[in-house]
Amino acid sequence: MENTPRHRNTGKSSWWKRPAIIVPIIVAILACIQAVILAILNPDFVEKFIGKATSTPTEVVATASPAQSETPPIVTDIPVSPTSSVTYLPGEDWKQGCIHQQWQIYPFQDIPVDSNGCYQQPIWDYISTYEGGLHILAQHRNMITAKEYGLFVQLPQSANIELTVDLDEIDNGEVWFGVFSRPDLKSEGWLIVAPPGGVKDHAFAIRDMPSQERMDLTKIYSNPAGIYTLGFDLSLGSINAVIENTPREQYAFSSQQRWLFIGYRAKLETGKGSATIEALIKNLEIQAK
Repeated sequence: MENTPRHRNTGKSSWWKRPAIIVPIIVAILACIQAVILAILNPDFVEKFIGKATSTPTEVVATASPAQSETPPIVTDIPVSPTSSVTYLPGEDWKQGCIHQQWQIYPFQDIPVDSNGCYQQPIWDYISTYEGGLHILAQHRNMITAKEYGLFVQLPQSANIELTVDLDEIDNGEVWFGVFSRPDLKSEGWLIVAPPGGVKDHAFAIRDMPSQERMDLTKIYSNPAGIYTLGFDLSLGSINAVIENTPREQYAFSSQQRWLFIGYRAKLETGKGSATIEALIKNLEIQAK
């Protein structure tokens, strides 16, 4: 019998000839190919893939600042500043055309201030600075009851206070200059009052507050320009009004806090609803003792 050549056994198995091994591998490969094809045909996958491949950086829209804008914004209000970059002695601010926020407005009104701490003027349309002083020009109409307007500033406990008041007109009103225990006309205090009437020959009144039960009248002072010097001498436990450099009677005043008030009252007559007050207060000096 002719011998048939036999394959040499190399010791290595032919795994690809074994169905038990090759079939699962082919099935796995086909499954992978199918998954890839389905993923590619998915619109969401295509959109994401294309978006990542072709995406551009997000556009950033810059907002121009007011300084860069071609048309700057219209400013209608002066911003309110809680602090001031400038410090004035009371009365020195008036010389700079400023009513400084150290003055408390009475009755309270929320008024804008500038970067120097100066109130926007005029206050209530009635009070503003003029010629280095504080100008009151009030023309009220249709008033039902009396009303008071003015400014408070805190004082040392012991001090000499002096100012000049130029009276132009007082009709159905009074100009008030006083010292109080709080920045409130209902607190304890004393007033120097310029009553209505002629300004060239004028008497003043010293009035206790808030009861107004006591009122001492001065003599009539004469001045062709209607300009008079008024003041207070504050000591521990007492107060003394000074009219035209002449001290008046000393009154008890025990409050430890002292507040200066400058302002006016409008409407005194019962049936008259109008009032006109014009006065210029200048040369305010507060000297602590």
